[in-house]
Amino acid sequence: MQAEQWTRHEVAERLRVSITTVRRMEGRELHPGVDSRGVRQFAASEVRSVAERRAQLPISKRDDEGEAAARVFELFRSGADLRKVVTAARLHPRVVRELYAEWLETLNEGEQRKRDALTAADDRRHRARLDREHKEWTKSMSDSRTTRKTR
Repeated sequence: MQAEQWTRHEVAERLRVSITTVRRMEGRELHPGVDSRGVRQFAASEVRSVAERRAQLPISKRDDEGEAAARVFELFRSGADLRKVVTAARLHPRVVRELYAEWLETLNEGEQRKRDALTAADDRRHRARLDREHKEWTKSMSDSRTTRKTR
């Protein structure tokens, strides 16, 4: 009898990661076979073993940034406070606070904040250019007066 086999999609669901993450794990943590149709098949026992090992790791070690953020957001949604999130995720409080600020912000608010920051940076560059031009103009006017006086 053949052992239970899972597809990438099923592995991703069981490990609570993206299919891309499953692909990155292939050859390192997961060793799939390929069936007659070219579909990768993962031994369920190996996937369970990987899931158990990953459960023992802090979130910051088991996932890429996106996966860690998603898990932390789940903790926020469940009402966890800073101490609980830091303890569960094994992330620095500063990182958790940054993620909390992101979690509170809507997509529209975030995009508007980025646009505002770009506009402010453009304004600062424009003002600095005008200041330089004014100083150059003032210096050239001063130089021309000095030249006229010495004639």
